[in-house]
Amino acid sequence: MGIIKKVDYKEIGKDQLNDGKNLGDEQNEVIFNFKDERHIKKPWYIISLNSKRKLKWDLLIIILVLWNCIEVPFEIAFPDIKLHIAVNVFGHLIDILFIADLILNFFTSYIKKRAKLPVYDLKSIAQMYIRTWRFYIDLLASIPFD
Repeated sequence: MGIIKKVDYKEIGKDQLNDGKNLGDEQNEVIFNFKDERHIKKPWYIISLNSKRKLKWDLLIIILVLWNCIEVPFEIAFPDIKLHIAVNVFGHLIDILFIADLILNFFTSYIKKRAKLPVYDLKSIAQMYIRTWRFYIDLLASIPFD
């Protein structure tokens, strides 16, 4: 067993990245620890997947989805009942927040499965988001059906 050292991903070429296992030659063993994102420089406009703000935003979106799960069937079941203007305004606000969520997801980092590294490149984030099922659900949720 050789020398064990911690290496920042910027010191290694992309072709040398693997699953965080041994890199280097027979004499040196390189150990990676990428769970701590503070070592990786992130652009200011990228939202970290693990940030507290992102968690709070996602909780807000979940609450709004639950509200829609109650309010929309109520509107459909009782079309003759006039709802208060505040409920209508709140419904439009929810539509705007769903569109904002769709846009914010294009700026939210993700973890690359193979290398277990956070990805901060906008083009890669957009491509990955569009390829997932979440994009299509978010797109359908953001379309106002009024």
